[in-house]
Amino acid sequence: MTSNTLSIGQVLKLPENSSNTNQSTNTYTVQSGDSLYSIARRFNTDVNTIKSLNNLTILTLEFLFRIRWTEDFFEYPETLEESLNEEKDGVIFYQGKTDFGYRFPTVRMYTNAPIRYAEVNDILLSVRAPVGAMNIADEKCCIGRGLAAIRCEYQSFLFYLMLANQYQFEKYNSNGTTFGSITKDDLFGLRIIIPDEKTIKEFDSKIKDFDKIIFNNEKENQELVSMRDFLLPLLMNGQLGFKEC
Repeated sequence: MTSNTLSIGQVLKLPENSSNTNQSTNTYTVQSGDSLYSIARRFNTDVNTIKSLNNLTILTLEFLFRIRWTEDFFEYPETLEESLNEEKDGVIFYQGKTDFGYRFPTVRMYTNAPIRYAEVNDILLSVRAPVGAMNIADEKCCIGRGLAAIRCEYQSFLFYLMLANQYQFEKYNSNGTTFGSITKDDLFGLRIIIPDEKTIKEFDSKIKDFDKIIFNNEKENQELVSMRDFLLPLLMNGQLGFKEC
């Protein structure tokens, strides 16, 4: 089973008010590269409507999550670039892969003119070269045009699903252009094996507890690093001795 569960030549029923290519029958014949998501967008309808009209019961990647795609909706004003600072003035800002760590991003910049937000536990996906790098937001933050924030009901499952298929993003980094990039349609068009919803729920319910432990350990490490950075200079210049520590 893949995210493109349709077959080339398959005839789909469409809503009567959709602007389809066959007005007399309200149908559409599936072409190469089509997905339920792209068809729904083309004919001004939604995936669930097409699914219902055609008795489609297969869970696909399109149904798993909703995505905030930063560069689809606006151009960043110059004021955002001017607002970036290292003085902790405003909201944490992540621009792209440069800010990523092993699992959680490292805070380098802030902005007092935030535009697009990612929430805690959102998957941060690099949509510009290198395409496909991922981290998880460990606190609410502002994201730049190089990132997309992704969330769904089964967040832990989605994160590991995307990690397992990270190799598929390589084609966007080696497509002959100076800078690779990916769009929402590209993401929804990836061929990804997805189990039934019952299996997804069981996996997510079990693995999310481990993810919480990883998250809490990361927060504790951040606090220890902050404490070290505060105490070490005091120890080095003699303002603080070991007994005081």
